[in-house]
Amino acid sequence: MMTATHSLSERIGELLGQRNPQAEQLWHQHFRYNPAYGNERRHINEFLRLQLGAMPMDTTTQRECLNTDSSDADYLRHFETYVAPFIVKHGLPAWRQMA
Repeated sequence: MMTATHSLSERIGELLGQRNPQAEQLWHQHFRYNPAYGNERRHINEFLRLQLGAMPMDTTTQRECLNTDSSDADYLRHFETYVAPFIVKHGLPAWRQMA
């Protein structure tokens, strides 16, 4: 489990930033976890599933990586391998709405 000082959403931002610093900035501009929502991973997954589902290409593989039943380490490994490269390459619909 992530600590309060290094949340899952912060870790995702870092993984995106390793590929493109602008992607990390955009992540933090468009996703803000609200603890009142409850489970952070569920909140992230719902945001990303909606964003990826609105893309004009097949995102099944990326959305399948957004699960709730794996360890944080496995989740982040899959995110880094499948989801982050896709997001950095194509962006997210919310990012384009602000352009």
